[in-house]
Amino acid sequence: MPAFKNMNSLNSFLLTAVSEVLEKDAARAVKKVERRNIEQTVYDATKPRVYKRRGHDWGLADERNMKSEILQDGVLRITNVTKPNKKYKDSLPVTADLPELIEYGDGHNNMNYTWSRSDGTDHEFKDARPFTKNTAEELKSQKQHITALLSSRLL
Repeated sequence: MPAFKNMNSLNSFLLTAVSEVLEKDAARAVKKVERRNIEQTVYDATKPRVYKRRGHDWGLADERNMKSEILQDGVLRITNVTKPNKKYKDSLPVTADLPELIEYGDGHNNMNYTWSRSDGTDHEFKDARPFTKNTAEELKSQKQHITALLSSRLL
């Protein structure tokens, strides 16, 4: 660790170091938990009959769609930015917030799926599938992000 001339330079160094660990190690841990919760809460809840899921190939469970950023005071935010699949533009507008629609369900924030099943089983995909809520609850109870921070080279 370098020598510091004053508290401000030490504080600046620590904030930078913590941000790097959050961005790398903690973000990786959070994304892994989110991916598992997407698989359990979203993908295992219903099987598509018409479309092919993108899954880990630019779909909801693809970590490339989980963007991390460090906010003020060392707060890590992960946002899933998955866009609707353009191949199925008739079932959901391409401008829709896909993660939000899946999280809260059809009708939330005036967003709707634009098609339905003829057998009345729409609820399987239109109901809320709260993968973000489940991710937050798992992190709160199992603390994978804290474990990642503690095992980093910073501490």
